[in-house]
Amino acid sequence: MTDVASLNAAAQEIAKLTGGVVDYLIVNGAVMLEEPASMSPTDFIGKEQLWLDAMKASIDTNTTGVLFSVNAFLPYIRKSPIKKITVISSGMADTEFIKVAEVSQSVPYSISKAATNVLVAKYAVELRSEGITVLALSPGLVLTAAPSLDDRRLTLRILDCRQLLTVIVVPPEARAGYDWMTNQFQKYEPGFKGPIGPAESIEKCLKVIEGVTVKDSGEFLSHLGNMRWLEG
Repeated sequence: MTDVASLNAAAQEIAKLTGGVVDYLIVNGAVMLEEPASMSPTDFIGKEQLWLDAMKASIDTNTTGVLFSVNAFLPYIRKSPIKKITVISSGMADTEFIKVAEVSQSVPYSISKAATNVLVAKYAVELRSEGITVLALSPGLVLTAAPSLDDRRLTLRILDCRQLLTVIVVPPEARAGYDWMTNQFQKYEPGFKGPIGPAESIEKCLKVIEGVTVKDSGEFLSHLGNMRWLEG
């Protein structure tokens, strides 16, 4: 997402397949460095270089990468009758959520996502007269941790008479992280039971994307279509 030439080339290749038109652009790419993700602001005392490196990586990909991606595809969005741009954001960029859930960690990531939401609003103002809808969308807390490709035994596929079921066994270190987040997030949404699966998140996000219009441009919404980042 930080390579302008690569993004422009990708946009041109896609345009060849779509007749030069892109109806929907969903920008979904981010970086969250492992060590800084577990640190609160004062944990960076004496680790200022780590802070600078983490902020640069986060802003470069999570914010600047969005600008580069949107700009690369914008000529083809402009030719569409639908004209919808969606940037995947995070509830971690919402200050009220941070305060209620008492999450002091993931500082560079959260700041970069908040900056991205501002960028989305700026795009919305600039492009509204062209009928282009630009949306920041949080997908919820999604179970994206996948088992290692080196240990295929962790992925179980069960076939019954109705459907093929895929069960992902989450690595212990990832499960511990999700368990911690679940406990914190229940301060915000007491009925929250843990992360949802990718398929459920995608289905709900697509419903929101289909439903928004240019009057909603610049909004920051969740997969629920509002500003509640988690569901009970």
